[in-house]
Amino acid sequence: MRELPPGWAWTTFGEIIDSLRNGISAKPYSEQGLAILKISAVRPMNLRIEERRHLEHAAEYNSYRLSAGDLLFTRYNGNPTLVGVGAMVPELHETLVYPDKLIRAQLKPGFHAPFFEIAVNYGDSRQWVQSRVRTTAGQCGISGVDLKSMPVPVPPLAEQRRIVAEIEKQFTRLDNSISTLEAVRERLRVYAGAILSALSHPSPESCHSWTTRKLRELADIGTGSTPYRGNEEFWRAGTIPWVTSTAVNRPFIDEPQDFVTEVALDSTVLKIYPAGTLLMAMYGEGKTRGKISELRINATINQALAAIQIRPEWSDYREYVKLALTSAYDQIRRHACGGVQPNLNLGIVGGLDICLPPRERVAEITEEATRQLTEAAAVDSTVTIALTCAARLRQAILKKVFDGKLVAQDPNDEPASVLLERIRAARVHASARRTPRKPEVHA
Repeated sequence: MRELPPGWAWTTFGEIIDSLRNGISAKPYSEQGLAILKISAVRPMNLRIEERRHLEHAAEYNSYRLSAGDLLFTRYNGNPTLVGVGAMVPELHETLVYPDKLIRAQLKPGFHAPFFEIAVNYGDSRQWVQSRVRTTAGQCGISGVDLKSMPVPVPPLAEQRRIVAEIEKQFTRLDNSISTLEAVRERLRVYAGAILSALSHPSPESCHSWTTRKLRELADIGTGSTPYRGNEEFWRAGTIPWVTSTAVNRPFIDEPQDFVTEVALDSTVLKIYPAGTLLMAMYGEGKTRGKISELRINATINQALAAIQIRPEWSDYREYVKLALTSAYDQIRRHACGGVQPNLNLGIVGGLDICLPPRERVAEITEEATRQLTEAAAVDSTVTIALTCAARLRQAILKKVFDGKLVAQDPNDEPASVLLERIRAARVHASARRTPRKPEVHA
């Protein structure tokens, strides 16, 4: 463990808490009643009290009522990086309880809860917790015994408060900057959408010279397949690029997700599509369905993609068609059909309407739209870099905390070791009082 600043001391989490208790095991089923947090409510240094369900009120639940300054930890989660993370309960204006997959810690007097909300999520303390995470029946978890054994750094109480005050000041400034950057990103998204929308919604004065065509009139449309994974001849030492729908989240595709063999090409419906082919995701997780990308390599594709090869007589419209399909993303998704996971198919893709400008104007319109989108993308890239720097700055601030460099240290502060020794002495004294004296034996 790292060397601590003067006046600080290492101890275990169990030494500084009065209690550690799992939550309510009853399953929430009521739409109203007693509010109980979801597991997802606890994130590092962030308790999202809006993440809740409800139970019917019962007197036995009163002891699970949360109070300001309590620390809540995730006991179980499907994601191991979220196991053992902690958040402090803020001031509450309602009754709120917690489930058994969370665990509550209540600190002893003399320990500032906002500081330990930071400490348990950072550095040696967090690394120690992660090393104790165990997996059972697909769920990752940590025990209360392990949490009690977690090493935590303890500064003098007065310094704990100075640190928290300074962090709140610096994080507030940082959060304000992040909000501004995210607002800029949202405006860029709207701006880019307006540029793309203009392609498929020309102004009334120019409508008379535009025409509408089905995509199948402009392009040959095909798909691919996934060769049987159990046949090594299809995959082992493959040299032919094979692309899946995950690739369309980028505007251009320069690398495949895998490689297939000549045997797979000869034995299945796979076809090599040339660079310049447009790809549309016909189904996929989340927002993937309906997205457009462009091959910059020759590649085969899987069955989740539609390959759109603009015919030679329409080649001067290829860049325009890519922009038009990108602009119609929301409309394309609405064309999807099916049950639990609606999908597109080659018929739907081929039937999409493309509004075309006159041939003599298509290059001008495409170049201007591309220029504006490129400028917007450049600004968005700058925003991304700034947001990355902000995340690193947050970590740098936290590092200064545990290096003893965030706030001035006061030699008049009572050292943490004195406070810890006082707690240990009180515990020994309390234990001695509880131990009954043996009766004297008289001869």
